[in-house]
Amino acid sequence: LGPTRELASAYIGVAGGYISECRFDDALAFLRRARTLAEQLGAYELYAYALNSEACIAFATGDGEWKPLLLEALSISLDKGAELQVGHTYTNLHEFSCGTSAYSEAEQYYTEGIAYCEEHDLGTQLSCLQGVRTTALERLGRWAESVALGSAVLQRVIASPINRMIPMWTLGKIRARREEPDAWALLDDAMTSADG
Repeated sequence: LGPTRELASAYIGVAGGYISECRFDDALAFLRRARTLAEQLGAYELYAYALNSEACIAFATGDGEWKPLLLEALSISLDKGAELQVGHTYTNLHEFSCGTSAYSEAEQYYTEGIAYCEEHDLGTQLSCLQGVRTTALERLGRWAESVALGSAVLQRVIASPINRMIPMWTLGKIRARREEPDAWALLDDAMTSADG
């Protein structure tokens, strides 16, 4: 059908399959094709999505720099009004900053991301950010804050397994450390979500 947004999206979908199989070189080839096509078509949300996926590979493998890719995705998404990608990018910036123990940067991305998601009614991205935040708070020893936030997320999020898994896992760890009841129930539920 020629160069279309649907083709760029399909490239991203194929890359996602390769990422799930840890075939990162194959994934990168499709992501770069998607990015080139999306740029030609002015499909900025797809361009930003491809950048986000490339950053995920860079973070997972330790090869290359993930942060410049995400900052470019954020800039383009904000500039072009690609709201879902703004939320997605803030989530990755926060999570990867936490993953590299850059907690002050993570705090900034969390604060900016939460404000943006609330302003633009991006409930899924808001839940993603808050779920990852529970883990950051737990790692920083701010257990009471982690428990409060995790409990709020679990009361609100019903259908999304990933957005339930992370706070359940974090709350389960905290309960186990405090020798509180129901730690295993939360951890088992988190494992069930992960398996799904």
